[in-house]
Amino acid sequence: MLKSLLDAPLSNEEKAQSFWDATKALFSSKSQTVLTSPTVPALGKRVCVFAHFDVMDRVDPHVFHHLRAFQSLGFDTIFVSTCRRMKEADRRQLLTICHKVILRKNNGYDFGSYRAGIREMLKSHDYEQIVLTNDSVYGPLHDLKSIFDDFAQRPIDIWSITDSYEHEYHLQSYFLVFSRKAWNHPLIQRFWNGFWHVKNKGAAIHLYEIGLSRAAKKARLQLGAWCDTTEVIETSLKKANTQFSAISGGTVPHDEIEKRRLLQLIDVSLGSNCNVSHFYWEYLIRDFRCPYLKVELLRDNPCRVPNVHFYRDFIPDSYPHELIREHLRRYGR
Repeated sequence: MLKSLLDAPLSNEEKAQSFWDATKALFSSKSQTVLTSPTVPALGKRVCVFAHFDVMDRVDPHVFHHLRAFQSLGFDTIFVSTCRRMKEADRRQLLTICHKVILRKNNGYDFGSYRAGIREMLKSHDYEQIVLTNDSVYGPLHDLKSIFDDFAQRPIDIWSITDSYEHEYHLQSYFLVFSRKAWNHPLIQRFWNGFWHVKNKGAAIHLYEIGLSRAAKKARLQLGAWCDTTEVIETSLKKANTQFSAISGGTVPHDEIEKRRLLQLIDVSLGSNCNVSHFYWEYLIRDFRCPYLKVELLRDNPCRVPNVHFYRDFIPDSYPHELIREHLRRYGR
């Protein structure tokens, strides 16, 4: 039946609607459902596994924007969501952007969704490049293609947008890129094959986010980050010291929030338990062309960074600001 729908002389929109009508009954009967888009073919060169979670079972416009960025770069995208009752309109729209959509139970946090997408990915192609990313960020704020082009010239096996020294050195897992060499390394395969779901977020970070980088280092793979923590902190602290000296000397006007912000940065020592994507967010975007801004920073601000309400001043005009405003409004921010 599904094959006859795909072979029928319908427009792409009509074909997607017919495909959805024929398969939507599956969602209520299976713990995990995999749909292959009738209109987005697999290219088989690069793949993006995108992990999604939303407490209100929605796929927000900023997520669709993010997905289209990967579509424009020619990625096969596997969208993995833990929504219990995703809207039909969202599902239908996803199938016009992503090659596959997986709906699954919320086990194992983002790495559980990464693993589900990886297992589906391995059924079809031996990809040259694998990206794991999720909906915990707004973006891309800057061009992703230039970043991929830059890393294509470097001897790096696994890279991220930001890295961290919290607990021990690791690549932050909201955006991870693997070369085929890295992905096929026995120690990396062992990491994924030994995956088991945990119910504690702290344990998930230690076992998976930190554990993956630990396995990569053991395999002697080369790791890198677009925004290297050491460079980010050194550069930012120099600027903060200069600005604070000017404020203290009375040579520039200031407000109390800015002064508190500069003091906060100066107090952060290199290599300390500091989440760079929170504490140095504006330097990342402005000085290091970081393509992402953490949702948690604007929505919850757990580190109490003083000046996050100025985020609009740092986001390039090319990114539709209303996507952030709409999402934050949903959470009463």
